[in-house]
Amino acid sequence: MSSKKYASPLRVELKPSIVLFAIMAALHVLAVALIWKLSLSEFWQWSLSSLVLVSLYFQSMHHGLRLSNRAVVALEWDEDDQWILQLRGGERLPAQLSRDSFVQSALLILNFKVDGQWLRRSVVIPCKNGSCQPFRQLRVRLKLTGQRREPELA
Repeated sequence: MSSKKYASPLRVELKPSIVLFAIMAALHVLAVALIWKLSLSEFWQWSLSSLVLVSLYFQSMHHGLRLSNRAVVALEWDEDDQWILQLRGGERLPAQLSRDSFVQSALLILNFKVDGQWLRRSVVIPCKNGSCQPFRQLRVRLKLTGQRREPELA
């Protein structure tokens, strides 16, 4: 971190988001509607629709409603630039923030490389009207420490 002024530990508790759940549900329903507009056999329409609905269930449990034991319910960012992801099941995972995280005024999508795991973990943090205090602190700190980067194009 370039400045120790902003080096105090930051903890952000993540709550379930009905707005995020509604957006995810609408997008998944739109995907199912588009599948049924395609000229596929009924078998493939049912199969693909089922996959989309399974995706909705898992994404909702993980990101929107945060009811899964593997859902991230808190983030900790300490003065040494180390991240800890707190899972609903009680597990604490050390992680590094990826360069391709998305930071905007009403939405953060933080991508993490978790130590010892090959899959990355994403944390979606919505905020209505951008006035949520922990959300703002996290967004400002990401910007001030230079970790707010545009995604790299391959």
